[in-house]
Amino acid sequence: MSDHRDLLHRLFKDAELLAVISQEMSFTRAAGRLGLQQSAVSHRVRALEEVVGAPLFERTTRRLDLTATGSVLCSAATRSLEVFEAALRELEDLQRSRSLRLSVSSSLAMKWLLPRLAQAEAAGLELVLDVDDAVSDLRSGSAQAAVRFGVGPYPGLHSVRLDTAELIPVARPGFLNAPLSQEMCVPGGCAFLADRRAAADGTEFDWQSYFRARGWQEAEPEIAATFDRTDLVLQAAISGMGVALGRTLLVEDDLAAGFLVEVGERVKSRAGYWLVATSELAQTQGFQALSRWLKSQMKRS
Repeated sequence: MSDHRDLLHRLFKDAELLAVISQEMSFTRAAGRLGLQQSAVSHRVRALEEVVGAPLFERTTRRLDLTATGSVLCSAATRSLEVFEAALRELEDLQRSRSLRLSVSSSLAMKWLLPRLAQAEAAGLELVLDVDDAVSDLRSGSAQAAVRFGVGPYPGLHSVRLDTAELIPVARPGFLNAPLSQEMCVPGGCAFLADRRAAADGTEFDWQSYFRARGWQEAEPEIAATFDRTDLVLQAAISGMGVALGRTLLVEDDLAAGFLVEVGERVKSRAGYWLVATSELAQTQGFQALSRWLKSQMKRS
């Protein structure tokens, strides 16, 4: 078995030499292609023949022919090089590829990312969205990267902070006659809309976190309706059902269109937006291009 491993090691080492000789059918021309002396090529072939235990080439003064053993080994050497060359091309394509499957929450997809996909394509990015409010497993799932809202960073993953965030109370134009105040945060004072998932995911994107940031420790708002997605909360606010807590990226387009107005002071959130991926994917040109594009789009927003 030891001799077998030694032979495999020697064949791997001399695979390129055998492939080139079989293509050129000349030690001299093979030596020129490989940048070797002709004597060095002859020496390596003789040494390999000794290890194999049979001649690989029939040498005459005018020509070089393959023996049966040489034909088998040179053919295998050529195929092995073709396999590695194909693998290298695949690796280069992987490094250069700008096609990525990106995991995003439904709210971020609907309220911010989807309207900008055409701009991503214009920037040379091919994004396939995995819309899921659950945290995607980037090591075994279909998504290659994810945009997450949270405090971060994320252990075991490459994390790039894309942008900070602010919490922004919003409502339909004319819903409130005065800016949101602590006095309104009592039963019967104002109808508030809540996001059940956001209140429980540890991101501090909830009314109690907003009230603490404003110093309203005694606030006890009346919750008119509760939803499982922020985009639904914002749509309910647009419909005039109450005051919603929005955040950076999720409300800018609706504010610009006049569907919503700010009804209270903005407060800074400890959480922000992060682009996360495996360390391997983070080294690719596609991931780096995606990171630059997301940062530029968020800055514009």
